[in-house]
Amino acid sequence: MRLFTRRELFAAAGCALAGGLPERVWALARDARPVKITGIDLFDVEIPVNREEADSGKLCRYTVARIDTDAGVRRNSVRAWSTVS
Repeated sequence: MRLFTRRELFAAAGCALAGGLPERVWALARDARPVKITGIDLFDVEIPVNREEADSGKLCRYTVARIDTDAGVRRNSVRAWSTVS
């Protein structure tokens, strides 16, 4: 019995899955309705760090964007932007 390399296995699986993929994606897209953003909240978060962590460059300040939609979906995006000054 021949053993497949990982690359060959993933290539074969990708080809098998891709066969009916476009039709399924278009079927889902036809049923989708537009989603509207109902709210955006931006806030900063600062996590306390000791002087040693601050001196090593550990990030401790973050900006969080929270987005709400009319479909009831809430997602957050976090961006680290600074160390202790």
